[in-house]
Amino acid sequence: PHAREVVGDPGPALDALPVTALDDYRLCPRRFYLAHVEGHPGAGDAMARARRLGRVVHEALARHLPADPGRLARLDPGLPAEALEEAAGLVQRFYEEVVFARFREEAEAWEVRLHLDLEGLRLDGRADLVGPAWVLDLKTDAEVRPEEHRLQLWAYARGLGKAEALLAYLRHGRVVPVALDGLEKEVESVVNGIRSAQFAPTPSRSICVPCPYLPLCEEGRRALED
Repeated sequence: PHAREVVGDPGPALDALPVTALDDYRLCPRRFYLAHVEGHPGAGDAMARARRLGRVVHEALARHLPADPGRLARLDPGLPAEALEEAAGLVQRFYEEVVFARFREEAEAWEVRLHLDLEGLRLDGRADLVGPAWVLDLKTDAEVRPEEHRLQLWAYARGLGKAEALLAYLRHGRVVPVALDGLEKEVESVVNGIRSAQFAPTPSRSICVPCPYLPLCEEGRRALED
């Protein structure tokens, strides 16, 4: 199926969104539309598996569960055994690796909810881990792409009053700081685009190749053929 023309056609009123919607819109307004207006989950079993694995890892860490596949199976009984083994390995990396030591030691709260109002648009989020002056977002992604999450991290830092925002890539054993200076103007531009219902696609190879909505986007497929 093809996504219909959406410039100037906002569909349902968008008064509240998850903070992740900011980066979806910045990457491609059509991606935002499909995810947050039409509510499409994205195409492909691999994406669904990755989301489930990520949820298990996040919940295990927030509840301080041991890195045991059998225990983690209780969080998602239908998740395949190999995925549970993988999730247990990622949990263990956070518990043991030196690069994450600061955050283990300074942690004040897990799964902290926040709300941010921007020009009448309510953004809802839940920060993975919060410390005295920082907020940390845990990623189980296969690739390190901090640019895809920087507005989300800005919203966490702003909503919780933290000066430092960081991404922890568990698969790679890396912590990547997000520079917050200047992001407020980007956020304002995104909010204005959402408010004015500008949802035309911005196709490019770098955006379209990993996009879970590519099968629904004729412009994206065309961009990869050129």
